[in-house]
This record gives sequence, structure tokens and C-alpha cells, in this order.
Amino acid sequence: MVPKLIIFDCDGVLVDSEIIANRILSKLLREYNYNISATDLQQRFLGLSMSKIIEMVESEGITLPKDFQIVLRRRDKIAFKNELKPIPGISSALSSIKQTVYVASSGSIDKIKHSFFTTGLSQFFKKNIFSAEMVKNPKPAPDVFLLAAQNMKMDPKERLVIEDSKVGILGALAAGMKVFGFYGGSHCHKDYQIYLKNAGAMNIFNKMEKLTEMISNNQ
Repeated sequence: MVPKLIIFDCDGVLVDSEIIANRILSKLLREYNYNISATDLQQRFLGLSMSKIIEMVESEGITLPKDFQIVLRRRDKIAFKNELKPIPGISSALSSIKQTVYVASSGSIDKIKHSFFTTGLSQFFKKNIFSAEMVKNPKPAPDVFLLAAQNMKMDPKERLVIEDSKVGILGALAAGMKVFGFYGGSHCHKDYQIYLKNAGAMNIFNKMEKLTEMISNNQ
């Protein structure tokens, strides 16, 4: 069954943001005596919403200020403006995909739109942007994927999700959708293919140039 709707995660799938964002977040957390490296932060929190990350950090006895996310977004925007790039080949892939494309991300709407503006991807998604801010339960719950697809009356198996994190893959599977695992971001280590496979991705790839053919073949 060839998919009719393609739902993309944002960070690490559309934009190469994970290393930048982890560096900024780990530095800010260290300012509040939560000592964690960017690498360790990725291993523990990849794919989670910022509200969930803050909840987990504070559960360890760390008090973060109410404006923590505001300060973080300000620093992210400065770094993204100077460093953020689209995933190689993604513009060409999006131009060639005939299906409807949506974004379902753990990031905020503001972060997604800023990332798209910075990398020139806004034209491909327009209003088809869905965030963990819009649902009660973030990934690994299926809520954001179900929200993205709620107006598309089709078999869940006709919806394909492109993800780079375990929590994202689990959320898509819980929504009854097929998932391809992508490991072409600069944050992906040598064992990332195993990580994605163990999480439940049905197909794994690292070149966006392959995506259109994979969708057509559903393989």
C-alpha cells in the first residue's frame, strides 16, 4: 500500500539542528547546576518535548526559572541563524514528493517556523505544521501524529512517518502508522542504524535522495 500522506519529524530529519540545540541546551542547564554534556543530553532526551525535558530535570531536584524556555529559544534563534542548515537533499526530496506532507514535531510552533524560515523550507509545509504544544501528550504518545492526520480520511497504513528518534518512532507506531528511520543528520553516530531498527522503524536510510523511490516502492 503506497502511502498517501507523509509526516516528517523536524529536528534531525528536515533541519540539521540536533547538535546545535543540544549544545545550547546543555550549556544553559549547566548554568543551573545540572551538569550534562551535549552528547549525554542527546542520548537521554532525543525527541522529547522541552516541557518533558524540564519535568525530568526538575524531578532530580534542579529548580529552573519560569522563563527557562524563553531564554533557551532566544539563544537557539541566534545560533540557528548563524549555523542551521537543511538536511542535505531535503529540498529536492520535498519537491519531488507527490503526496501531502505534514510536520509533527516535539518542538514548539515558533521553533519549527523559525527553522523553516532560516533554511528555506517554509514553502513546502505552509500551514501543515503540528507541534507537541497542540496536544495533551507529547511523543512517545501518538497524539501529535493523530492530530496531523485527523482530517485525512484514510487507512492509517496509508500514512508514513519519517523519524530519527526512538520516542518519535514509538509514537508513530502507536498511531498505527508506518515509520521510516532516518540517520543522515550530523548527530547520528555509527550505531544509529541499530538504534532506529531496535526502536521499530520498518526501513532505514541516510540519504534524502532515496526517499521518493522508497515511498513509491514502499520498501
